[in-house]
Parts: sequence; structure tokens; C-alpha cells
Amino acid sequence: MESGQSPSTKSFWRSVLTGAYVGVALQMLLMSWNEPLDVSELWAIPVLLIVYGSIAIPFVAAGLAIFGLPFTRLLVRKAHSWWVGVVAVLWGATAGKLLFYIIDHLLFTGSYEIEKFQLLDMGIIYGIPTGIAWWLFCLREIITRQHQTLQD
Repeated sequence: MESGQSPSTKSFWRSVLTGAYVGVALQMLLMSWNEPLDVSELWAIPVLLIVYGSIAIPFVAAGLAIFGLPFTRLLVRKAHSWWVGVVAVLWGATAGKLLFYIIDHLLFTGSYEIEKFQLLDMGIIYGIPTGIAWWLFCLREIITRQHQTLQD
């Protein structure tokens, strides 16, 4: 992913899947913090992870495509720097909030308030793991390509 090259489709989908399923797991963890699960309901966790994660995939993909891909072009040359990970967290949270605001106003009640930060903020819950995964998968791709170039 040197200058002029873009991240692969493989990295994109790995990041989307990571963001969707980690996001669901975080959502369930945070929800159980306020309202603990009954032990008899523990069997449902894997089913809920698979079902809700699968539902989240198109939304996470849209967020990464709309907000992540354009932003990647700005930072791809600095991807090795530690601070890009911090930017990935912050931009993931911001992009997640923006996308969830759009989704809520297009498909749901329109009650999501973008300026509020809460423990169960869906945009942040899904945006941060997606941003981190995207940065790490892109970084891995850069390192792999550089290693292959050195071997050639």
C-alpha cells in the first residue's frame, strides 16, 4: 500500500466483520452491565452474536466505505506511526456516531442525539473496533507488501 495503492478488499471485509461482531459483543457486554443476564439465557449469546452481527455488517460496511476509505488516503503514508492508531480510534468513534445518526434518522425514530455521549452509544461501540481493525489490517498489508518488495 505504497503511495498510489489502496487497501485490499480482503482488508476491508475483515475490518467490517471484526467491527460488526466485536461491536455486538461490546453492546451485549455493556447492556449486561446495567441488566445482568439470567444464567438460563447464556445459551442465547452465540446465537445473538451471529444474528445481530450479521445484521450489523451492511451498516458497518457503509460506515467504513463512506468515512474510512476517504480518510485512509490521508494517512496511508503514516500508517506505521503509533499516533495513527489513536486517530483510528477517534475517527472510528466519530464516523460511527455520524453513520448511526444518519441511519437512525432514515430508518428509525430519529431520536439519536449526535452531541451526547452515553455508555451504550451504538455509533461509538461499532465505530471504534472497526477503525482499529481497519488500521491494523492496512498496516499488516503495508508490512507484507514491503517485505515482498524486499524479497524481489
